Amino acid sequence: MIDVVVTMVIVVILASIAYPSYVSQMRRAHRSEAASELASLAQAQERFYARFRTYSSVIAGPDGCEDMACGLQHTSGLTENEFYVLSADADARSYTLKATAHGVQLKDAECRVMTVDNVGIKSAFSAEGQDVTDTCW
Repeated sequence: MIDVVVTMVIVVILASIAYPSYVSQMRRAHRSEAASELASLAQAQERFYARFRTYSSVIAGPDGCEDMACGLQHTSGLTENEFYVLSADADARSYTLKATAHGVQLKDAECRVMTVDNVGIKSAFSAEGQDVTDTCW
């Protein structure tokens, strides 16, 4: 009986050490989803610009839509697994795409917002508003 209790205590100690590391690693992995979606939207912005000679502030548009009001025709304003909310600020000459943490990813205070602009400049900000570009990208 003592052997079982000692074994359980060892397992609990190991789990308490490993779990926070696992959660941190998962949050970092989710950031790659934001980076991938931002790269995809940047390409969509360039296609939109080639067609209409302006950039779009509209991320999601209806299927089959063919005019400027359709925007970038992304499936929704969220990343695939809904870890980030996507938005765009654009005018005729420039754009900034933003991925803001959403849902469980809000616990990632280290990289709350990731952005990319029309010249490819990437940036990231923590929950406190600090520039953490090198950490997040």
